[in-house]
Amino acid sequence: MLFLYMLQGYKLFTVTHRTTDVSQIGDFLIDAPDDQALEKKLKKIKAYFGISELMYLNTCNRILFFMYKPEAIDVNAFFYAVNEKLRNMSGSLNQSIEYYEDELAIHHLYEVASSVDSLVIGEREILRQLREAYQKCKTQFCITGDKLRIAMQMTVKSAKMVYGNTRIGEKPVSIVSLAVKKLLQTSPPDNARVIIIGAGQTNVLMSNFLKKYNFKDVAVFNRTLGKAEELADRLHGQAFTLDGLQTFDKGFDIMIICTGSTAKFLDQKIYAQLLQGENNQKIIVDLSVPSNIDPEVLANNDIHYIKIDSLKKLAADNMAFRKKEISKVKEILADRVVEFKEIYRQREIERDHSHIPTEIKAVKEKALNVVFKKQLANVDPDTRLLIEEMMTYMEKKCIAVPIKKAKKDQLV
Repeated sequence: MLFLYMLQGYKLFTVTHRTTDVSQIGDFLIDAPDDQALEKKLKKIKAYFGISELMYLNTCNRILFFMYKPEAIDVNAFFYAVNEKLRNMSGSLNQSIEYYEDELAIHHLYEVASSVDSLVIGEREILRQLREAYQKCKTQFCITGDKLRIAMQMTVKSAKMVYGNTRIGEKPVSIVSLAVKKLLQTSPPDNARVIIIGAGQTNVLMSNFLKKYNFKDVAVFNRTLGKAEELADRLHGQAFTLDGLQTFDKGFDIMIICTGSTAKFLDQKIYAQLLQGENNQKIIVDLSVPSNIDPEVLANNDIHYIKIDSLKKLAADNMAFRKKEISKVKEILADRVVEFKEIYRQREIERDHSHIPTEIKAVKEKALNVVFKKQLANVDPDTRLLIEEMMTYMEKKCIAVPIKKAKKDQLV
Protein backbone atom coordinates (compact mmCIF):
# COMPACT_ATOMS: atom_id res chain seq x y z
CA MET A 1 0.00 0.00 0.00
CA LEU A 2 1.19 3.51 -0.74
CA PHE A 3 2.57 5.44 2.21
CA LEU A 4 -0.17 8.07 2.53
CA TYR A 5 1.26 9.99 5.46
CA MET A 6 4.48 11.39 4.05
CA LEU A 7 6.40 13.98 6.04
CA GLN A 8 5.35 16.89 3.84
CA GLY A 9 4.49 20.53 4.40
CA TYR A 10 7.23 21.63 6.79
CA LYS A 11 9.37 24.50 5.50
CA LEU A 12 12.30 26.36 7.02
CA PHE A 13 13.90 29.57 5.71
CA THR A 14 17.03 30.82 7.43
CA VAL A 15 19.79 33.40 7.08
CA THR A 16 22.90 32.83 9.20
CA HIS A 17 26.51 33.78 9.74
CA ARG A 18 27.42 31.07 7.22
CA THR A 19 25.50 32.61 4.32
CA THR A 20 25.96 36.34 4.84
CA ASP A 21 27.92 38.86 6.88
CA VAL A 22 26.59 39.10 10.41
CA SER A 23 26.27 42.85 9.94
CA GLN A 24 23.77 42.20 7.13
CA ILE A 25 21.60 39.64 8.91
CA GLY A 26 19.53 42.49 10.30
CA ASP A 27 18.23 43.19 6.78
CA PHE A 28 16.30 39.91 6.93
CA LEU A 29 14.54 40.39 10.25
CA ILE A 30 11.05 41.81 10.69
CA ASP A 31 11.25 45.53 11.38
CA ALA A 32 8.94 45.89 14.39
CA PRO A 33 9.44 48.24 17.36
CA ASP A 34 7.56 45.98 19.82
CA ASP A 35 5.79 42.64 20.16
CA GLN A 36 2.44 44.10 19.16
CA ALA A 37 3.84 45.31 15.84
CA LEU A 38 5.71 42.01 15.38
CA GLU A 39 2.53 40.00 15.94
CA LYS A 40 0.65 42.11 13.41
CA LYS A 41 3.36 41.67 10.77
CA LEU A 42 3.68 37.92 11.32
CA LYS A 43 -0.08 37.42 11.07
CA LYS A 44 -0.16 39.49 7.89
CA ILE A 45 2.61 37.36 6.33
CA LYS A 46 0.91 34.16 7.51
CA ALA A 47 -2.41 35.16 5.95
CA TYR A 48 -0.94 36.51 2.71
CA PHE A 49 0.98 33.32 1.92
CA GLY A 50 -1.70 30.97 3.26
CA ILE A 51 0.63 29.51 5.89
CA SER A 52 -1.10 27.15 8.34
CA GLU A 53 1.41 27.56 11.17
CA LEU A 54 4.39 29.88 11.59
CA MET A 55 7.29 30.42 13.97
CA TYR A 56 9.89 33.19 13.88
CA LEU A 57 13.31 33.32 15.57
CA ASN A 58 15.93 36.03 15.43
CA THR A 59 19.26 35.98 17.28
CA CYS A 60 22.52 37.86 16.91
CA ASN A 61 23.65 35.51 14.12
CA ARG A 62 20.47 33.92 12.75
CA ILE A 63 17.07 34.68 11.30
CA LEU A 64 14.77 31.66 11.04
CA PHE A 65 11.21 31.10 9.84
CA PHE A 66 9.77 27.64 10.49
CA MET A 67 6.32 26.91 9.10
CA TYR A 68 3.79 24.38 7.90
CA LYS A 69 2.31 24.85 4.44
CA PRO A 70 1.92 21.93 2.01
CA GLU A 71 1.94 24.17 -1.07
CA ALA A 72 5.07 25.83 -2.45
CA ILE A 73 6.12 29.33 -1.37
CA ASP A 74 8.12 31.81 -3.46
CA VAL A 75 11.07 32.37 -1.13
CA ASN A 76 12.00 35.75 -2.61
CA ALA A 77 8.42 37.00 -2.38
CA PHE A 78 8.31 35.82 1.22
CA PHE A 79 11.36 37.86 2.19
CA TYR A 80 10.16 40.89 0.24
CA ALA A 81 7.12 40.73 2.54
CA VAL A 82 9.49 40.56 5.51
CA ASN A 83 11.45 43.62 4.37
CA GLU A 84 10.81 45.62 1.18
CA LYS A 85 14.45 46.77 1.16
CA LEU A 86 15.49 43.24 0.19
CA ARG A 87 14.20 43.85 -3.36
CA ASN A 88 17.42 45.79 -3.94
CA MET A 89 19.49 42.64 -3.32
CA SER A 90 17.93 40.74 -6.28
CA GLY A 91 20.51 38.10 -7.31
CA SER A 92 22.42 38.02 -4.01
CA LEU A 93 19.22 37.33 -2.06
CA ASN A 94 19.21 33.64 -3.00
CA GLN A 95 22.82 33.29 -1.89
CA SER A 96 21.93 34.52 1.59
CA ILE A 97 18.88 32.34 2.21
CA GLU A 98 18.96 28.64 3.04
CA TYR A 99 15.72 26.82 2.23
CA TYR A 100 14.69 23.41 3.60
CA GLU A 101 11.45 21.49 3.30
CA ASP A 102 9.81 18.33 4.58
CA GLU A 103 12.29 15.92 6.20
CA LEU A 104 15.24 18.25 5.61
CA ALA A 105 13.42 21.08 7.40
CA ILE A 106 13.01 18.91 10.50
CA HIS A 107 16.62 17.75 10.32
CA HIS A 108 17.91 21.32 10.08
CA LEU A 109 15.74 22.42 13.01
CA TYR A 110 17.32 19.60 15.02
CA GLU A 111 20.78 20.83 14.01
CA VAL A 112 19.95 24.38 15.07
CA ALA A 113 18.68 23.25 18.49
CA SER A 114 21.74 21.04 18.96
CA SER A 115 24.03 24.00 18.15
CA VAL A 116 25.95 22.27 15.36
CA ASP A 117 24.78 25.07 13.06
CA SER A 118 25.72 27.85 15.48
CA LEU A 119 28.51 30.37 15.17
CA VAL A 120 29.71 28.93 18.46
CA ILE A 121 29.40 25.15 18.21
CA GLY A 122 28.15 23.58 21.44
CA GLU A 123 26.53 26.67 22.97
CA ARG A 124 23.23 25.77 24.58
CA GLU A 125 21.79 29.26 24.47
CA ILE A 126 20.24 28.58 21.06
CA LEU A 127 17.95 25.89 22.52
CA ARG A 128 16.57 28.39 25.04
CA GLN A 129 16.13 30.98 22.30
CA LEU A 130 14.33 28.48 20.09
CA ARG A 131 11.96 27.43 22.86
CA GLU A 132 11.18 31.01 23.83
CA ALA A 133 10.52 31.97 20.20
CA TYR A 134 8.12 29.03 19.85
CA GLN A 135 6.31 29.84 23.08
CA LYS A 136 5.85 33.46 22.03
CA CYS A 137 4.47 32.44 18.64
CA LYS A 138 2.23 29.84 20.28
CA THR A 139 0.80 31.56 23.35
CA GLN A 140 1.21 35.26 22.64
CA PHE A 141 0.79 35.48 18.88
CA CYS A 142 -1.34 32.31 18.44
CA ILE A 143 0.16 31.49 15.02
CA THR A 144 1.30 27.90 15.63
CA GLY A 145 -0.64 24.64 15.85
CA ASP A 146 -0.31 20.88 16.25
CA LYS A 147 2.18 20.38 13.40
CA LEU A 148 4.73 22.77 14.90
CA ARG A 149 3.95 21.54 18.42
CA ILE A 150 5.00 17.99 17.51
CA ALA A 151 8.08 19.24 15.66
CA MET A 152 9.24 21.43 18.56
CA GLN A 153 8.51 18.76 21.13
CA MET A 154 10.74 16.31 19.26
CA THR A 155 13.35 19.00 18.57
CA VAL A 156 13.80 19.72 22.27
CA LYS A 157 13.94 16.01 23.04
CA SER A 158 16.58 15.44 20.35
CA ALA A 159 18.74 18.38 21.47
CA LYS A 160 18.72 17.16 25.07
CA MET A 161 19.75 13.72 23.83
CA VAL A 162 22.67 15.30 21.93
CA TYR A 163 23.89 17.30 24.92
CA GLY A 164 23.49 14.29 27.19
CA ASN A 165 25.26 11.74 24.98
CA THR A 166 28.08 13.70 23.33
CA ARG A 167 30.76 16.17 24.39
CA ILE A 168 29.47 18.85 22.04
CA GLY A 169 28.55 21.09 24.98
CA GLU A 170 31.65 20.40 27.07
CA LYS A 171 33.50 23.49 28.30
CA PRO A 172 30.52 25.57 27.15
CA VAL A 173 31.10 28.90 25.49
CA SER A 174 28.72 31.35 23.84
CA ILE A 175 28.68 34.55 21.82
CA VAL A 176 28.50 36.41 25.12
CA SER A 177 31.45 34.58 26.65
CA LEU A 178 33.54 35.16 23.51
CA ALA A 179 32.64 38.86 23.59
CA VAL A 180 33.70 39.03 27.24
CA LYS A 181 36.94 37.27 26.36
CA LYS A 182 37.67 39.93 23.73
CA LEU A 183 36.74 42.63 26.24
CA LEU A 184 39.07 41.27 28.91
CA GLN A 185 41.93 41.19 26.40
CA THR A 186 41.84 45.01 26.53
CA SER A 187 42.65 44.78 30.29
CA PRO A 188 39.97 47.19 31.52
CA PRO A 189 40.23 48.21 35.20
CA ASP A 190 37.47 46.90 37.47
CA ASN A 191 36.51 50.50 38.27
CA ALA A 192 35.75 51.16 34.60
CA ARG A 193 32.48 53.00 34.01
CA VAL A 194 30.13 50.66 32.14
CA ILE A 195 27.05 51.60 30.16
CA ILE A 196 24.67 48.79 29.25
CA ILE A 197 22.08 49.59 26.58
CA GLY A 198 19.30 47.02 26.43
CA ALA A 199 18.09 44.70 29.19
CA GLY A 200 17.24 41.55 27.21
CA GLN A 201 18.57 38.05 27.82
CA THR A 202 21.90 38.70 26.08
CA ASN A 203 22.75 41.61 28.35
CA VAL A 204 21.50 39.66 31.36
CA LEU A 205 24.14 37.06 30.47
CA MET A 206 26.70 39.84 30.01
CA SER A 207 25.83 41.09 33.47
CA ASN A 208 26.80 37.72 34.94
CA PHE A 209 30.32 38.17 33.60
CA LEU A 210 30.50 41.80 34.74
CA LYS A 211 29.56 40.68 38.21
CA LYS A 212 32.10 37.84 38.10
CA TYR A 213 34.90 40.26 37.19
CA ASN A 214 33.82 42.85 39.77
CA PHE A 215 32.67 45.69 37.55
CA LYS A 216 30.75 47.94 39.91
CA ASP A 217 30.15 51.28 38.16
CA VAL A 218 27.26 50.36 35.89
CA ALA A 219 24.37 52.27 34.30
CA VAL A 220 21.62 50.39 32.46
CA PHE A 221 19.41 51.95 29.77
CA ASN A 222 16.36 50.23 28.35
CA ARG A 223 13.11 51.04 26.57
CA THR A 224 11.12 50.02 29.66
CA LEU A 225 12.42 51.23 33.02
CA GLY A 226 11.26 48.13 34.90
CA LYS A 227 13.57 45.77 33.03
CA ALA A 228 16.43 48.27 33.31
CA GLU A 229 15.93 48.33 37.08
CA GLU A 230 15.93 44.52 37.28
CA LEU A 231 19.26 44.34 35.46
CA ALA A 232 20.76 47.29 37.35
CA ASP A 233 19.84 45.70 40.69
CA ARG A 234 21.92 42.65 39.80
CA LEU A 235 24.95 44.90 39.47
CA HIS A 236 24.07 47.49 42.10
CA GLY A 237 23.93 50.06 39.31
CA GLN A 238 21.59 52.79 38.11
CA ALA A 239 18.66 52.37 35.75
CA PHE A 240 17.33 54.71 33.06
CA THR A 241 15.03 54.65 30.06
CA LEU A 242 16.65 55.04 26.62
CA ASP A 243 15.77 58.74 26.68
CA GLY A 244 18.24 59.08 29.54
CA LEU A 245 21.11 58.62 27.09
CA GLN A 246 20.53 62.18 25.89
CA THR A 247 21.26 63.69 29.32
CA PHE A 248 23.59 61.17 30.99
CA ASP A 249 26.64 63.08 32.28
CA LYS A 250 28.76 60.54 34.18
CA GLY A 251 30.92 59.53 31.21
CA PHE A 252 31.85 55.94 30.37
CA ASP A 253 34.75 53.64 29.54
CA ILE A 254 32.89 50.57 28.26
CA MET A 255 29.61 50.41 26.38
CA ILE A 256 27.73 47.13 25.93
CA ILE A 257 24.80 47.37 23.54
CA CYS A 258 22.25 44.79 22.50
CA THR A 259 18.64 45.75 21.90
CA GLY A 260 15.73 44.50 19.82
CA SER A 261 15.51 47.81 17.97
CA THR A 262 16.23 47.99 14.25
CA ALA A 263 17.00 51.75 14.42
CA LYS A 264 20.47 53.31 14.62
CA PHE A 265 19.46 55.48 17.55
CA LEU A 266 22.98 55.91 18.96
CA ASP A 267 24.00 58.85 16.78
CA GLN A 268 26.88 61.32 17.04
CA LYS A 269 24.88 63.78 19.13
CA ILE A 270 24.00 61.22 21.80
CA TYR A 271 27.51 59.76 21.71
CA ALA A 272 29.05 63.20 22.25
CA GLN A 273 26.77 63.68 25.26
CA LEU A 274 27.92 60.35 26.70
CA LEU A 275 31.59 61.24 26.15
CA GLN A 276 31.31 64.39 28.29
CA GLY A 277 34.29 65.92 26.51
CA GLU A 278 36.61 62.95 27.09
CA ASN A 279 38.86 61.97 24.16
CA ASN A 280 40.48 58.73 25.34
CA GLN A 281 39.68 55.47 23.57
CA LYS A 282 36.38 53.83 24.51
CA ILE A 283 35.41 50.17 24.25
CA ILE A 284 32.13 49.23 22.61
CA VAL A 285 30.78 45.66 22.65
CA ASP A 286 28.04 45.62 20.02
CA LEU A 287 25.90 42.47 19.91
CA SER A 288 22.82 44.02 18.31
CA VAL A 289 21.54 42.75 14.97
CA PRO A 290 21.20 45.06 13.21
CA SER A 291 23.65 47.40 14.91
CA ASN A 292 22.06 50.36 16.69
CA ILE A 293 25.16 52.52 16.22
CA ASP A 294 25.27 55.17 13.52
CA PRO A 295 28.32 54.53 11.26
CA GLU A 296 29.35 58.17 11.83
CA VAL A 297 30.00 57.36 15.49
CA LEU A 298 32.41 54.56 14.57
CA ALA A 299 34.13 56.63 11.88
CA ASN A 300 34.70 59.82 13.90
CA ASN A 301 35.65 58.56 17.35
CA ASP A 302 38.47 56.60 18.98
CA ILE A 303 36.74 53.29 19.64
CA HIS A 304 37.91 49.75 20.27
CA TYR A 305 34.97 48.09 18.57
CA ILE A 306 34.04 44.50 19.44
CA LYS A 307 31.31 43.16 17.17
CA ILE A 308 30.00 39.72 16.31
CA ASP A 309 32.07 39.45 13.12
CA SER A 310 35.26 39.90 15.15
CA LEU A 311 34.40 36.85 17.25
CA LYS A 312 34.65 34.43 14.32
CA LYS A 313 38.31 33.56 14.95
CA LEU A 314 37.55 32.59 18.55
CA ALA A 315 34.53 30.65 17.32
CA ALA A 316 36.74 28.77 14.84
CA ASP A 317 39.08 27.73 17.66
CA ASN A 318 36.07 26.48 19.58
CA MET A 319 34.93 24.55 16.50
CA ALA A 320 38.24 22.67 16.30
CA PHE A 321 37.76 21.36 19.84
CA ARG A 322 34.28 20.02 19.08
CA LYS A 323 34.79 18.78 15.53
CA LYS A 324 35.08 15.12 16.54
CA GLU A 325 31.72 15.29 18.28
CA ILE A 326 29.81 16.66 15.30
CA SER A 327 29.74 13.32 13.46
CA LYS A 328 28.28 11.68 16.59
CA VAL A 329 25.66 14.41 16.81
CA LYS A 330 24.63 13.91 13.19
CA GLU A 331 24.18 10.17 13.74
CA ILE A 332 21.90 10.85 16.69
CA LEU A 333 19.90 13.42 14.75
CA ALA A 334 19.48 11.12 11.76
CA ASP A 335 17.93 8.50 14.06
CA ARG A 336 15.72 11.12 15.68
CA VAL A 337 14.37 12.23 12.30
CA VAL A 338 13.34 8.64 11.59
CA GLU A 339 11.61 8.59 14.98
CA PHE A 340 9.85 11.85 14.15
CA LYS A 341 8.55 10.46 10.85
CA GLU A 342 6.93 7.55 12.70
CA ILE A 343 5.39 9.83 15.35
CA TYR A 344 4.16 12.18 12.63
CA ARG A 345 2.62 9.23 10.72
CA GLN A 346 0.77 7.98 13.79
CA ARG A 347 -0.43 11.47 14.67
CA GLU A 348 -1.80 11.98 11.15
CA ILE A 349 -3.64 8.65 11.28
CA GLU A 350 -5.15 9.60 14.65
CA ARG A 351 -6.13 13.00 13.26
CA ASP A 352 -7.81 11.47 10.19
CA HIS A 353 -9.77 9.08 12.41
CA SER A 354 -10.57 11.62 15.13
CA HIS A 355 -14.24 11.64 14.11
CA ILE A 356 -14.65 7.95 14.94
CA PRO A 357 -14.88 8.24 18.78
CA THR A 358 -17.59 10.91 18.53
CA GLU A 359 -19.62 8.95 16.00
CA ILE A 360 -19.40 5.67 17.90
CA LYS A 361 -20.26 7.37 21.18
CA ALA A 362 -23.30 8.91 19.48
CA VAL A 363 -24.42 5.42 18.28
CA LYS A 364 -24.10 4.07 21.83
CA GLU A 365 -26.05 6.98 23.33
CA LYS A 366 -28.81 6.58 20.73
CA ALA A 367 -29.06 2.85 21.40
CA LEU A 368 -29.40 3.41 25.15
CA ASN A 369 -31.63 6.46 25.14
CA VAL A 370 -33.72 6.06 21.96
CA VAL A 371 -33.70 2.70 20.16
CA PHE A 372 -33.85 0.45 23.25
CA LYS A 373 -35.19 3.02 25.70
CA LYS A 374 -38.48 1.21 26.39
CA GLN A 375 -36.87 -2.21 26.81
CA LEU A 376 -34.22 -0.83 29.20
CA ALA A 377 -36.90 0.87 31.28
CA ASN A 378 -38.17 -2.55 32.31
CA VAL A 379 -34.84 -4.03 33.47
CA ASP A 380 -33.51 -3.81 37.01
CA PRO A 381 -30.69 -1.30 37.84
CA ASP A 382 -27.97 -3.95 38.09
CA THR A 383 -28.81 -5.36 34.66
CA ARG A 384 -28.91 -1.88 33.13
CA LEU A 385 -25.50 -1.11 34.67
CA LEU A 386 -24.09 -4.33 33.18
CA ILE A 387 -25.52 -3.48 29.75
CA GLU A 388 -24.00 0.03 29.90
CA GLU A 389 -20.61 -1.42 30.89
CA MET A 390 -20.77 -3.86 27.96
CA MET A 391 -21.69 -1.02 25.59
CA THR A 392 -18.79 1.10 26.87
CA TYR A 393 -16.42 -1.84 26.36
CA MET A 394 -17.67 -2.29 22.80
CA GLU A 395 -17.38 1.46 22.22
CA LYS A 396 -13.67 1.44 23.12
CA LYS A 397 -13.00 -1.63 20.96
CA CYS A 398 -14.84 -0.16 18.00
CA ILE A 399 -12.74 2.98 18.29
CA ALA A 400 -9.43 1.13 18.53
CA VAL A 401 -9.97 -1.40 15.71
CA PRO A 402 -10.06 0.99 12.70
CA ILE A 403 -7.17 3.08 14.01
CA LYS A 404 -5.00 0.00 14.59
CA LYS A 405 -5.90 -1.33 11.16
CA ALA A 406 -5.04 2.00 9.52
CA LYS A 407 -1.64 2.06 11.24
CA LYS A 408 -0.95 -1.54 10.21
CA ASP A 409 -2.02 -0.91 6.61
CA GLN A 410 0.36 2.05 6.32
CA LEU A 411 3.28 -0.24 7.12
CA VAL A 412 2.41 -2.71 4.35
